[in-house]
Amino acid sequence: MRILKRVFWIVILLAAAAFAIVNMTNEVTVRFDPFERVADGAPASAFSMPLPVLLLLFLAGGLIVGVILENDRGRAVRRELRREQKRRKELETELSRLNETLKAADHPDSAGLPVVRR
Repeated sequence: MRILKRVFWIVILLAAAAFAIVNMTNEVTVRFDPFERVADGAPASAFSMPLPVLLLLFLAGGLIVGVILENDRGRAVRRELRREQKRRKELETELSRLNETLKAADHPDSAGLPVVRR
Protein backbone atom coordinates (compact mmCIF):
# COMPACT_ATOMS: atom_id res chain seq x y z
CA MET A 1 0.00 0.00 0.00
CA ARG A 2 2.87 2.34 0.79
CA ILE A 3 4.38 1.82 -2.66
CA LEU A 4 1.02 2.54 -4.29
CA LYS A 5 0.76 5.82 -2.39
CA ARG A 6 4.25 6.86 -3.45
CA VAL A 7 3.57 6.02 -7.08
CA PHE A 8 0.31 8.01 -6.93
CA TRP A 9 2.01 11.11 -5.50
CA ILE A 10 4.92 10.86 -7.93
CA VAL A 11 2.47 10.77 -10.86
CA ILE A 12 0.56 13.75 -9.44
CA LEU A 13 3.77 15.74 -8.93
CA LEU A 14 5.02 14.93 -12.43
CA ALA A 15 1.69 15.99 -13.93
CA ALA A 16 1.75 19.25 -11.94
CA ALA A 17 5.35 19.94 -12.99
CA ALA A 18 4.50 19.26 -16.65
CA PHE A 19 1.46 21.57 -16.39
CA ALA A 20 3.60 24.32 -14.86
CA ILE A 21 6.32 24.01 -17.49
CA VAL A 22 3.89 24.02 -20.43
CA ASN A 23 1.89 26.98 -19.11
CA MET A 24 4.73 29.14 -17.79
CA THR A 25 4.52 31.42 -20.81
CA ASN A 26 0.73 31.87 -20.51
CA GLU A 27 0.04 35.18 -18.80
CA VAL A 28 -3.17 35.58 -16.81
CA THR A 29 -4.62 39.00 -16.03
CA VAL A 30 -5.91 39.24 -12.49
CA ARG A 31 -8.48 41.98 -11.80
CA PHE A 32 -9.84 42.91 -8.38
CA ASP A 33 -12.63 45.26 -9.47
CA PRO A 34 -14.93 43.74 -12.11
CA PHE A 35 -16.85 47.02 -12.55
CA GLU A 36 -13.86 49.27 -13.19
CA ARG A 37 -13.70 50.55 -16.75
CA VAL A 38 -10.64 52.18 -18.24
CA ALA A 39 -10.57 53.67 -21.73
CA ASP A 40 -7.37 51.93 -22.88
CA GLY A 41 -8.58 48.48 -21.71
CA ALA A 42 -6.10 48.03 -18.85
CA PRO A 43 -7.73 48.61 -15.46
CA ALA A 44 -5.61 50.18 -12.74
CA SER A 45 -6.28 47.36 -10.25
CA ALA A 46 -5.12 44.57 -12.57
CA PHE A 47 -1.83 42.78 -13.07
CA SER A 48 -0.52 39.87 -15.10
CA MET A 49 1.29 36.80 -13.88
CA PRO A 50 2.06 33.29 -15.15
CA LEU A 51 -0.76 30.79 -14.67
CA PRO A 52 1.25 28.32 -12.49
CA VAL A 53 2.23 31.15 -10.13
CA LEU A 54 -1.42 32.13 -9.73
CA LEU A 55 -2.40 28.52 -9.04
CA LEU A 56 0.37 28.15 -6.45
CA LEU A 57 -0.79 31.35 -4.72
CA PHE A 58 -4.35 30.03 -4.52
CA LEU A 59 -3.08 26.67 -3.27
CA ALA A 60 -0.98 28.34 -0.57
CA GLY A 61 -3.90 30.56 0.46
CA GLY A 62 -6.22 27.57 0.73
CA LEU A 63 -3.63 25.70 2.76
CA ILE A 64 -3.25 28.59 5.19
CA VAL A 65 -7.03 28.99 5.60
CA GLY A 66 -7.39 25.22 6.14
CA VAL A 67 -4.67 25.14 8.80
CA ILE A 68 -6.23 28.08 10.64
CA LEU A 69 -9.71 26.56 10.57
CA GLU A 70 -8.49 23.12 11.65
CA ASN A 71 -6.47 24.64 14.50
CA ASP A 72 -9.53 26.58 15.64
CA ARG A 73 -11.72 23.47 15.47
CA GLY A 74 -9.30 21.42 17.57
CA ARG A 75 -8.91 24.05 20.29
CA ALA A 76 -11.99 22.90 22.24
CA VAL A 77 -10.86 19.27 22.09
CA ARG A 78 -7.38 20.16 23.35
CA ARG A 79 -8.85 22.28 26.18
CA GLU A 80 -11.09 19.39 27.27
CA LEU A 81 -8.12 16.99 27.11
CA ARG A 82 -6.05 19.26 29.37
CA ARG A 83 -8.97 19.51 31.81
CA GLU A 84 -9.36 15.71 31.90
CA GLN A 85 -5.62 15.20 32.40
CA LYS A 86 -5.63 17.66 35.30
CA ARG A 87 -8.63 15.87 36.86
CA ARG A 88 -6.93 12.47 36.43
CA LYS A 89 -3.81 13.74 38.21
CA GLU A 90 -5.95 15.06 41.06
CA LEU A 91 -7.73 11.71 41.38
CA GLU A 92 -4.43 9.79 41.31
CA THR A 93 -3.05 12.03 44.05
CA GLU A 94 -6.18 11.51 46.13
CA LEU A 95 -5.99 7.74 45.59
CA SER A 96 -2.37 7.55 46.67
CA ARG A 97 -3.14 9.69 49.73
CA LEU A 98 -6.03 7.40 50.68
CA ASN A 99 -3.87 4.29 50.17
CA GLU A 100 -1.21 5.73 52.48
CA THR A 101 -3.88 6.56 55.07
CA LEU A 102 -5.24 3.03 54.84
CA LYS A 103 -1.79 1.48 55.27
CA ALA A 104 -1.03 3.70 58.24
CA ALA A 105 -4.35 3.04 59.96
CA ASP A 106 -4.40 0.55 62.81
CA HIS A 107 -7.09 -2.06 62.17
CA PRO A 108 -7.46 -4.42 65.11
CA ASP A 109 -8.63 -7.82 64.01
CA SER A 110 -11.16 -8.49 66.75
CA ALA A 111 -12.66 -11.57 65.09
CA GLY A 112 -9.31 -13.19 64.44
CA LEU A 113 -9.80 -13.11 60.68
CA PRO A 114 -7.07 -11.82 58.41
CA VAL A 115 -7.61 -8.35 56.93
CA VAL A 116 -7.06 -8.13 53.18
CA ARG A 117 -5.79 -4.78 51.96
CA ARG A 118 -5.58 -3.94 48.30
